[in-house]
Formats: sequence, structure tokens, C-alpha cells
Amino acid sequence: MRQAIPTYQGIEQPPIEIIPLLQQSGLYTAIKLCRININGGIVNAFVERWRPETHTFHLTCENATITLQDVSVLVGLPVDGNPLIGSTNIEGINMCEQYLGVRLNANALANGNTLKLSWLASEFANIQDYVDDEEHLKIFARAWILRFIGGVMLVDKSSKRVSMRYLQFMVAFEECSTYAWGTAALSYLYREMCNATDYNVQFIGGCILLIQLWAWERCPKLVPSIVSPQQQNNPLGYRWLQNKNPHIASDSVEHYRFKLDTMKRGEFLWDPYSEEVQALLNGISQIES
Repeated sequence: MRQAIPTYQGIEQPPIEIIPLLQQSGLYTAIKLCRININGGIVNAFVERWRPETHTFHLTCENATITLQDVSVLVGLPVDGNPLIGSTNIEGINMCEQYLGVRLNANALANGNTLKLSWLASEFANIQDYVDDEEHLKIFARAWILRFIGGVMLVDKSSKRVSMRYLQFMVAFEECSTYAWGTAALSYLYREMCNATDYNVQFIGGCILLIQLWAWERCPKLVPSIVSPQQQNNPLGYRWLQNKNPHIASDSVEHYRFKLDTMKRGEFLWDPYSEEVQALLNGISQIES
């Protein structure tokens, strides 16, 4: 499983100076979920049951899948709005100079029009000198969003780089919030899971955090012993956000294979999210806007 978790390494968090810009982008609530650790056993057990023909998990109780509603409710990524479609024929170096304020060198480039996540982390580590400069704060916010895209939301199999082409969607932060990032994340994850069903494929990218959150919400049999209540005006996935993340019990894929093999139909939650959760989601949208 590939995930860089670039926004929460140790005690690192988004600088408070750029949080208003991240909120304008519509991605801030999802960025905070990067603190949740990934349980490899759960993710692998579900990927083993993924059927590319139907885009569903083939479970003993029935077939089920992750939907756009799950993305919106669990992670808080927008699923309505403009499709994430843009030019692939871009001058990445010129775009980075214009929107990141730096001229790229060999240390920044991975291959093609991609940037190293490690370079972004080091190049934009010190914000103290620019707290009173609005344009530089926008640059830092764009760099932080790029790290989130390449490290958590749209992760490739290296989990070390991110495409420069995403910069074209964050020229203005208000416009960034009009794109359906959640739809792009889900379709990307679908493709990664389809590729991962090939025995010759060793890695899976995409937003694998979404698989785990969905499994916890839909399969009570897999839920760790501590279940926190949902938080007001936050995605449902926030209830798994606690200090030191005590929710990872067993990390053995054999453990979760057995649980899924013995799961009965009544042990899977088929009902849509409650009206209370939907109202909670509406509160998130109002806060982001």
C-alpha cells in the first residue's frame, strides 16, 4: 500500500497562517484525516475481494462498493461540481515558477512533469518569514495541497511524487473548491483496485484511507473496540481521529480474511446514512464555503 502521509509526520500540521486558504480550497477537512494510521490487514483483505468486472467487493453476504456518498460523508471531499479535467500538455516548469514562485532544479524533479514530495516538504518548510505576505501564503498553501494530493488523495505507486498539472486547478482557491475532487479520488481508487487484482502487481495507490473508513462504518464486525461518537460539523471519518490513533488492533490479513469469510448478511450495514449524518454534511459544506 502506497501512502506518503505528507501532512502529518510527527507533530507537523498545516501552518495556521494558511488554514483559511485551505478552507477556501474545500480540501481542509479531508487533509486533517491524514493523521489516521492505515491498517494493512483490512485494506488487503478487501482488495482481495474486489471484482473489476462489477467494481464491487465480492463478500459472502452480498456484493457492495464504495459510493460517492461514502466519499462525501466519510472524508468530506466534494463530489459535486466541475470535473477535474484539464490540459496534460503543460509547461510544468513555467507553471511552477508562476504559482510556486520557484525555478525548478534537478533536486525538485522526479520524472516528466512531476515534483518530488520530499522537495516540496523541505522547500516550503519555513513560513515564518512570509506571514504578512498574502501572495507567499498562497504559494505555501498550493505546495501543501500538492503534498496532500500526491501523498494521500491521488497517490501513485511510488508515493514519492506528484504531477505539476494539478496546479492548474488551484490558481484561485475559490475556484479550487468548485471541482469534484471526491469524484476524481474515487475513480482513481477504483482503477488502482482493479490493477491490484493482478497477481503481478505488488503495490496499490489511490486514497486507501477511504477503503479503511468505509470498512469500519459498514462492517461492525471489523470495528476496533473503541468507537467514538461523530463530531459536529466534521466528516464522519473524524470520529476515528484521536491521539496516537488507538484504533489499529490486528494488522494481520489472515485475521480479516477469516472475519469476512464468516460475516453474515445481517452483519453488514446496508442502510443509507441517517438524516442526522446528512445534516452534519450540510454543515461541513457551509463551513467550507
